[in-house]
Amino acid sequence: MDMLCEHGRSGGIVEALNMVVFDMVFSPNVNPYLYEPKRCSSNFNGYADDLVCLLDQLHVEKTIYLGHSMSAMVGCMAAINRPQLFTHLVLLSVSPRYINDERYHGGFRRSEINAICQNIEENFLGWVQDFAPKAVGLNATAAIAKFKKSLGRMKPESAECG
Repeated sequence: MDMLCEHGRSGGIVEALNMVVFDMVFSPNVNPYLYEPKRCSSNFNGYADDLVCLLDQLHVEKTIYLGHSMSAMVGCMAAINRPQLFTHLVLLSVSPRYINDERYHGGFRRSEINAICQNIEENFLGWVQDFAPKAVGLNATAAIAKFKKSLGRMKPESAECG
């Protein structure tokens, strides 16, 4: 959602729609001491709880939620936990699973995930350089550069797989 929202910030759409834009706790824009790996590592429940807490703190009673990729799944889980908060979910590039199994194909093979995790742990900056173009798209050089900068500001520990 980070890249998507950057475009909205520049055109005043955030203010026009009374939109709340937030960063996940592992984001480089958030105090790194707030990130608790065990709370957020095995599933998205911790992130969903954070989202509901944010909406409660802002006294939001009803919302249309827009989430991209992982944020989309976080929104789904938050909506399951507190359905009265969400009138609509707008989900972009979401996957119900990130690892294929015998009944689901649409994510990564386990070997691909293992290679990504190894690259993050052994060569974080190399992973940033390799991953950003794949995640954003090869023909979007400005967006790739922005995403690389954002990823590169992350603490490597928050990107690690295990």
